[in-house]
Amino acid sequence: SSCGYFPFGDDAVSSVKERFAKDLKEIVDEMADLQEKKDEIKNPFNLDGIKISREIYRLNREAEKVNGKLNFAMVKEPDKGLLRFSKDGDVGLTKEGGVCCQVSKGVVMEYHILGRFSISSVDRD
Repeated sequence: SSCGYFPFGDDAVSSVKERFAKDLKEIVDEMADLQEKKDEIKNPFNLDGIKISREIYRLNREAEKVNGKLNFAMVKEPDKGLLRFSKDGDVGLTKEGGVCCQVSKGVVMEYHILGRFSISSVDRD
């Protein structure tokens, strides 16, 4: 299900999407550092090199999980540029067909995703 809500605007609390993107960047940076250390090791049977390879593999698996969560979060929290808004801006439509409505939570503006909708033609006899 892709139903949910997401904050909008500069005052919005940092989003889940941003947190996953930050986590993914940290993992990728750590993998790059480990790869540099591994490249410095000349002996392929060095125990440290094997440990580093194992850690890179573990981080790669973790990066795949975080990337999957990030992709799902991008559906739940679409960028404003991906939404089509009504004239008064209180209803939006995502590229995937999700309908969003604007809700004020104090000073924070949120869009609640109501669900996915589609339109199809009906043949009449």
